[in-house]
Amino acid sequence: MSCPYTIIKSFIKHIDAPAAGSVQIASDTNIEMNIEVDYASLQDGTYSSDLTVHICQSVDSTTIVGNIDLTYTTIVAFADSVSQSERESMLSADIPQSIYNKVRHIVWEQSEKAGLTPIMLPYYLFTSQVGRGELNYRTLIMELAENEQFSGFMEVYHTYCGNPYSYTDSPLYRHCLRLFTPKEYCHPTFADCHESCWDMFLQLLLVNATAEYKFVQTEGTAPELVFSYLSLKEVAASTLTPEEFKSLMLCLLTDAFALVLPQIIGNRVDQRYSKQITDYQALSREDIMQLYGCDNNSPKQKCEVVNLLYSRLCDYYLQTN
Repeated sequence: MSCPYTIIKSFIKHIDAPAAGSVQIASDTNIEMNIEVDYASLQDGTYSSDLTVHICQSVDSTTIVGNIDLTYTTIVAFADSVSQSERESMLSADIPQSIYNKVRHIVWEQSEKAGLTPIMLPYYLFTSQVGRGELNYRTLIMELAENEQFSGFMEVYHTYCGNPYSYTDSPLYRHCLRLFTPKEYCHPTFADCHESCWDMFLQLLLVNATAEYKFVQTEGTAPELVFSYLSLKEVAASTLTPEEFKSLMLCLLTDAFALVLPQIIGNRVDQRYSKQITDYQALSREDIMQLYGCDNNSPKQKCEVVNLLYSRLCDYYLQTN
């Protein structure tokens, strides 16, 4: 699963801030912030996404210390397979989320130069009303983020790992899940469920050390995926209801972030080697060791992570080839 869009360029479109050293810092100030997102289709077939922040720092309702207005523009091109509704959702949410940290840094620099109390914009979740009712990776993560404990983790994740609401940008996907080629299997068709969820469901099962699975050949062209996870034993994916599937996806994602992702981040992944690996490339044990920077002299815990991932990959290769 490759990224559905390519960032062609990003730049500061407009900035209005006090001149350097022009403001006398007050001891106590109030900060009001407003964020807007606008997007448009361009004549060459690309799209622009404008992220605008309006910031007002004041002592009280009548004494304005300084204002900062900033518009940061990102120009993107989408893959032909991306629908119009998906494009609009990404332009209004995923893309602004991916560049928000850059904007935070610019605002900090501009406020410090002007003599204002340096402003670090708070963590902000960009949401889109487009496809809001659809079950997909983003809406699942957004639901998890409503949990107070998980939302705190999201803020840290976004600071150190990138955009948590983009599946293909996640270290979990780049360094782990994409190694498991999705396989066609029998499953229901839910009106509000994006087809990619079924690929994610399989991949998340595969990397979960507590889950068991097997493919059972049927009279049709696709096999049954039979799995055991949590309290469910020997359940066929084709029998799941929408409510059961959503609940399972939330649990699997929580496990992935809590158990699998820390192992990836805790071990220094060879970023250059990771970029050389094509999506779903079959890897040897030596490949996995190189990916995770592991050798015979590595700590036992690190070797266990590599061996577990390799064994899960081997089992999957055996069942799907």
